[in-house]
Amino acid sequence: MADSTPPSIAVLSETTDQDGVGGEGGEEVKQSLESLLSRSDSASVDEDGDEGESSTLAVPSTSQGKSRDTSRKGRKISLNVKEVEAIKEGYLDRAGRFQRWNKKYLRIVGDLLYLSKNAEDKLHEEIVLKDANVAENSTKNVNHSFSVITPYQQVLFAAPTRKSMEEWMTAFRVASQQTPSLDILQHLEGQHAWFSCSHHRRTYCNVCRERLHGVAWHGLSCEVCKMKSHRRCVFQLKEKCKWTTRSSLEQAGVRIEQDYSIPHMWVEGNLPAGSKCTVCQRACGSLMKLQDFRCVWCKWTVHTECQDKVEKTCTLGDLQLSILPPSALQRSDAIRKGMWEPYKMVGHSPVLAMVNSKSGDSQGVKFLRKLKYWLNPVQVFDLAITGPDLGLQLFQRFEKFRIIVFGGDGSVGWVLSAVDRFNLHSKVHTHTHKHR
Repeated sequence: MADSTPPSIAVLSETTDQDGVGGEGGEEVKQSLESLLSRSDSASVDEDGDEGESSTLAVPSTSQGKSRDTSRKGRKISLNVKEVEAIKEGYLDRAGRFQRWNKKYLRIVGDLLYLSKNAEDKLHEEIVLKDANVAENSTKNVNHSFSVITPYQQVLFAAPTRKSMEEWMTAFRVASQQTPSLDILQHLEGQHAWFSCSHHRRTYCNVCRERLHGVAWHGLSCEVCKMKSHRRCVFQLKEKCKWTTRSSLEQAGVRIEQDYSIPHMWVEGNLPAGSKCTVCQRACGSLMKLQDFRCVWCKWTVHTECQDKVEKTCTLGDLQLSILPPSALQRSDAIRKGMWEPYKMVGHSPVLAMVNSKSGDSQGVKFLRKLKYWLNPVQVFDLAITGPDLGLQLFQRFEKFRIIVFGGDGSVGWVLSAVDRFNLHSKVHTHTHKHR
């Protein structure tokens, strides 16, 4: 349609779907510490009710506030960490015994997490975050909870809002050295986005190849590439998540062609019910073991023995005109920091998806995950976290693109006003549709 007409908006209706170790300063702190240290080195300090976790004590240094290890496993007690600059600090609710929630003051310093009852406490519980993973705790996640999973324990937190939860999860990824900075877009560079869920059919771990636990086959699932993992296996996963930009392709050693085509990106096993091989048209997948492959871009499914017969170039599937291929997007700071430099693709009109995760009784979270699975994750933004400005700022150098909004009338008006401010009417493909 003509460029002068209003921007394209599609609408999703609103009706859719312990106590920690802490104390006051001075002599009380010293007496508490001396009492704790009088126990044996192997004594357990399981005040938060985490089963199967061995915790040890460490004697703190009085100069730098660092503690001396008695064991690298588990948790320790530390003093005087206030002088060290923190990646992030603040209050969160922590689950303890019998899933009781208690407010804790968190301070992330380097690859360490310090926990106390309040900001003034001098005595802290210390948890090592090196190689830790972070995962949301449910499909809808109404209480904005997430787990920090280390090789030795699992800690459950809840944030007041989804935006706060995302900020804390990004800070934990920085502390575990998964991402280089607190930039909200850094996690798109090949890092898995885990969430905890159950499955309605038998599902297998992509690391150890064994079944997930329980009657409901509970485990971790990546919301972008749909890889599955036990919590204990997530540290051993070597495969990266979905490619997003040219830099992620280069890191994976993928050659970038002049026509911006990309190869298939295969994930083994756990195929959807009723899957058929693209080559021989016979049923593929299995409920008895991890078997056959699925491409995360075009969604083709093939038998293991038919994989070599598939064309090397991925077609991006039925949504090829809407998907922004990673080979056509280069992150560049030359014009403006964080700007994305698109490469011209003839007849291509990518979709910019904006979802209000608060709309429809938090059903927006499900749409966020579905869109990240079907599109390039860089095309999907949560209005409750970033607002419309970030997505429009990153896409404003595209010659033509479409906008789809999942939310209520307020979300649509919010996006429309942002389009006016950025003066993008001539670039946004027009089309109006309201979904009730």
